[in-house]
Amino acid sequence: MVRDEQRHKIFFLSLITKQHKARLERRIVGSTNRWRFPKEPFSGDLLALSQMCKALSIDFDKALENPDRLCIPQLQKFFSENLKNGAIQSGEADVILECLGHRWELHQPQLFQSKTLTKLYLAALTRGTTSPPRELEKPLRAQLPEKIKERSPVKKMIISLKINDPVVTKVAFATALKSLYISEAEVNMDDVLGVLASAYVLQFSSLFQRCVAMMINGLTPSTIENFYLAGCKYKEEQLTTACVKWLEMNLVPLVGTQIHLRKIPQELLHKVLMSPRLFTFSEFHLLKTIILWVYLQLNHSIQAIPIHETVLAFFNRVPKKCCFLDRDIGHSLMPLFLCLRLHGITR
Repeated sequence: MVRDEQRHKIFFLSLITKQHKARLERRIVGSTNRWRFPKEPFSGDLLALSQMCKALSIDFDKALENPDRLCIPQLQKFFSENLKNGAIQSGEADVILECLGHRWELHQPQLFQSKTLTKLYLAALTRGTTSPPRELEKPLRAQLPEKIKERSPVKKMIISLKINDPVVTKVAFATALKSLYISEAEVNMDDVLGVLASAYVLQFSSLFQRCVAMMINGLTPSTIENFYLAGCKYKEEQLTTACVKWLEMNLVPLVGTQIHLRKIPQELLHKVLMSPRLFTFSEFHLLKTIILWVYLQLNHSIQAIPIHETVLAFFNRVPKKCCFLDRDIGHSLMPLFLCLRLHGITR
C-alpha cells in the first residue's frame, strides 16, 4: 500500500513538472508588474510595451516605426470579441477619416476591424503625441465599460487614406464603413464590386469574403466579365475558379446566344476551351460560338446577336490570298481554334 501511494505521488509530481516545463515563462515588465510572454508577439498591451522599452532602454518611437510589429490581428481579435459580447458601447466619434473628398466619423472599437485603418490610426497616434505611453493607452480603455461615462471628451484623431482604385465609389466605401458597425449590412449587387474593392483597400477580410460569396452566387452573362477581372485584380482564386466553372457549363447554351459574349476576356475563354469539363451540344455548336465571339470583337457597333449566315458572309469577304487566322489580325486568335476538335466537324 505504501509503495502504491509513493508511486502515485511520483507520477503526480512528474505530471506537474511536465506541465510547468510546457508553460511559457513570463517576464516582469515595468514598475506596475505588468507581464508578457517573451516568445509571443506583442499582444496589444501598449502600456506594457512602453514599460518594457523603458526597462530595456529601447527607444519607444523606434519600436513603433513599423505598425506591422504591433500584431494588429490580435488587436482586431480583442475588439471584435468585445463587440460581439456587447462590452463596448460607442459614444461620440473619436476618429475622423479623410477619404474620397469626404470626412467620415468613426469610433476606435469599430476601426480596429480594418487592418489599414488600424495602421493609420496607430501611426497617427504615435506622430501626434509627445507622451506616447499615456496616449497609446486610450484604445485599451474601451475594455472598461464602467469608466466610459466618466471619460472626458476625447480629442478627435484625424487620419487620411488615399485610394487610387477607380472602382471604389463613395456609396460603396460608405457601405464598407457601415459594415464596421453592422456585420450584416445590406450590400446591393450593383455596388458589390465597389464594396469588394473598398474591403480590399481597408483589409477588411470578413466583408471581402462576404462580397466574394455574393459574386459567386450572382454570376450571370452580364456579370461574368467584371467578376472574373475583379478576381484576377485582387488575386482571389476562389472567385476566378468559380467564374471558369460557371462558364464551362454556360458558354454554349447561354452566353453564346447573348450579346454579352463579346465581353468575355480571351484569357478566360481560352481557359474554358482547354477544360475537359466544357459542356457543348456538339463540337459544331462550340465552333459557331467561337466564330461569333471573334465577329463581335471585330464589330463593336453590333448591338444584337446576328444570324450565323451574316457572320459567315463577313468572313467570306476576306481576300482569298490567305485564311483569316494567317493574317496579322488572326494570329493572336490561333490558340482558341487550336483547342477545338475540328476533325469531328463535317459541315
